[in-house]
Amino acid sequence: MNRSTALLLALAALLAHVLTLHQDSAGRLGPPLDGVHVAFRLGRELVHGGAAPLAESYPSAAWIALAALAERLNSPPTVAAQLVAILCVLATVWVVSRFSPARLAGVIAPLLCVVSGSIASAAGGGSEFALFGLGLCTAFLGFEHGRGRVLALGLVLASLARPEGLLVGLGFLALTGLARARAGSAADGGSRIRLSAFAVPLLLEALFALLRWRAGGPALSPTLGALFDVSFERAAHGSAEVWDFVLHSGAPALVVVPILVALVGRLAGRAARALLVALGWVAYVALQGGPALPFWAELAPALPLVFLGVQETLTRLIDERREVFRRVGWALFGLGLMSSALASKLPSDVGPLPLAALHRAWLGDERDAGDDPLDLPRARVGVERAVRQTERLRALGVFLRDNLDPRASIASPWPGAVSYLSRRTVQDLFGRSTVLLGDGERRTWFGERRTDLLAAFDGDPDYVVPFLLEARRAPRVVPLVQTWFRRYDRVGDGPERMAEFWRRFENYDLITVPVPTWRADTSRGPYEPFFLLRHRRLGLAPQLIARVEERRLIVDVQHAGHLQLVDLAVSLQNAAGEVRSLRPTGHFEAGQGVHARNNLMLMPTGERQVRLLEVPLPPDFRPTHVLAVLRNPGSQGEAGFSHVSNEVVLDLR
Repeated sequence: MNRSTALLLALAALLAHVLTLHQDSAGRLGPPLDGVHVAFRLGRELVHGGAAPLAESYPSAAWIALAALAERLNSPPTVAAQLVAILCVLATVWVVSRFSPARLAGVIAPLLCVVSGSIASAAGGGSEFALFGLGLCTAFLGFEHGRGRVLALGLVLASLARPEGLLVGLGFLALTGLARARAGSAADGGSRIRLSAFAVPLLLEALFALLRWRAGGPALSPTLGALFDVSFERAAHGSAEVWDFVLHSGAPALVVVPILVALVGRLAGRAARALLVALGWVAYVALQGGPALPFWAELAPALPLVFLGVQETLTRLIDERREVFRRVGWALFGLGLMSSALASKLPSDVGPLPLAALHRAWLGDERDAGDDPLDLPRARVGVERAVRQTERLRALGVFLRDNLDPRASIASPWPGAVSYLSRRTVQDLFGRSTVLLGDGERRTWFGERRTDLLAAFDGDPDYVVPFLLEARRAPRVVPLVQTWFRRYDRVGDGPERMAEFWRRFENYDLITVPVPTWRADTSRGPYEPFFLLRHRRLGLAPQLIARVEERRLIVDVQHAGHLQLVDLAVSLQNAAGEVRSLRPTGHFEAGQGVHARNNLMLMPTGERQVRLLEVPLPPDFRPTHVLAVLRNPGSQGEAGFSHVSNEVVLDLR
C-alpha cells in the first residue's frame, strides 16, 4: 500500500469514527452539543434583528457567522456546523500529512489523529474547536516551511474560530522573532517568515476588539480576561483534568516518548517546536479550569501537533540502524493506535479477548456515572450522555416554544438548545451566554461549572430548568438544595446566604411537563417527563375540587396552566385513624402510597372543570375525612416537591 492510498483510507476511517462516536438514540448522527446552540440563536438574531446582546455571548465569530448564513439560506445551522467541523478535522489530517509528504512513516501522525476520540468528538459535536485546530496546524505548517501566507491563513482561521487566536498569533510572532534572531540556516523555515505575515491576523484581532467595545462589552474577550483572574483551585482542577485526559484518552500518552528523547538531548527541532505549541495550548486550558466538553474536546487542537512530535521522534527511532529501535518505534505506534481505538469504544470484550472488565476499570461506564448531569463520564460514555442530554434539552425547547407565554422568563444551566428551540433568550445560570446580576462580564465556558446560586435566582425568572436532567423522580427539597450548594455554588453556604436563598426558592413549585420523546423507541409513548421549577406568582397551579354526593366521591380539576403531568392521590380516614387509599382499579386498600391515577396529562381547562374520577365509597368503611391532592408522578410521602395542587380535605362528620 502506497502513502496516498493509506491517507485516503485514513480520511475515510476518520469520517466513520465521527459518525460512530457521535450517535443519537436512533443510531443516526446526533445533534450538535448544547453549548453550540447558543451560536445558532445568535446567528438567528443577527438575521432577524433580535435584541439579544451579541458581545461575546458565544466565543466564536466564525460559528455565529456560519449560523447566520445558514439562517439566511433557510438551512439548518445544526447541519452546517457539523458539516464544517467534520470538513475541518479532515483538512487537519491532510495538513498534518504535509509535514513528511515523501515517506510512509509520515502517516503516523495522521493515523493517530484518525483514532483520536477527542478530535472525532470535536467534529461530531459541531464545535468550533475543529476549526481552531485546523488554524493552529495550518499556522505551524506555514511556520515550519517558511511560507508566510500559509501562516497568516492559519492565524486568521484561529482568530475567527476562537478569541485565543490572539494568543496563537502572539506565540508565533515570538517564535518568528527567536528564529530570526538565530538567523543562521536558510533551512530554518521560521527565519524566512516576514513580519508582514502577521499584519492581517493582528488587524482582524483589532477589529474584533473594536466590535466588542462598540457592542457594550470589554475590548478584550472575557474568555481571555479570565486569565487575569486565575485561582489556584481552578488551575489545580484544570491540571487534574488534563492529567486524566493523558491517562485515559489513549495515544496522547505517547507524548512521554519525545519527552524522554528530549531529556537525552536528541529531540529534533520540529518535534520540539510542535510540542512547545501543543503544550502551550494544554497549559492554557489547564489554567482556564480544564475541559468541560465530553472526551476532552477542548484539547483536540493540540493533538495534531502532539502526534507530529511523536511522529518525528518515532521516525528517528525507525531510521536507527539497530533493529531493536525500529521494532520499538513501530510497537509504540501500534500501542497508540489500539489504546485510542479502545477509548472510543464502549466497555466490552474485543472479539474473543475478554477485555470488558479491564476496559471498564480503565474508563468506567454508564453504571459508574453519578447523578450530577454536569459531571460527564470519560471518553465514549461521556459523549453518549452529552448527546442524550442535548436531545432532551432540544425536546424541552420545543415544549417551551409551544406551551409557554412568549413573555415568560426562563433560566437554565444549559442555555443553548432550550434558548434556540424555544426562540427565547434564556438566562444562563453560570453567566456564560448572559451576565449574572452583580457580575461585570460573562464567564468562561471552560472548566468546572460553578456559579453564585443566590445571584442566579436574583431575577426571579418565571421558569428555571433545574439540575435534574438525569433525575427519574421528584427529589426531596432539603437534600436537593444542599447538593446544589455543594456542587455548583462558588461562594459558600453561610447561614445568611442559605436563609436568603430559601426565601427565594420557596416561591417555586417543582412540576413535571411532557416533552416530545427523543428516543427512537416510542413504545413508552410520544412524550417523556421533564422537571421544571415554576414561580408561584404565575398562578398556574391546578385546582382540585372534591365533593361527596350520595356516597359517591367526585373529584374535578380546573387548570389554567399549560400541559402538565400529575398523579392523583385520594385517601379516606376514619375516626380510629385508619387510612385507605384509592387504587387505579377503583378499589380502596389499607395504607398509603397508592395513587388513584398515574401520569395524568392535564390540559388547560379555562373556566370549566374537568372530572378526574367518580367512585363509590366503600360500604365496609365509614370515613370521617377525604383527602385528595395532585402529586408529581412517582413521588411519595410529604416531600416539599411532591404536591403540585391544593390539598382538598373534606370533613364528612
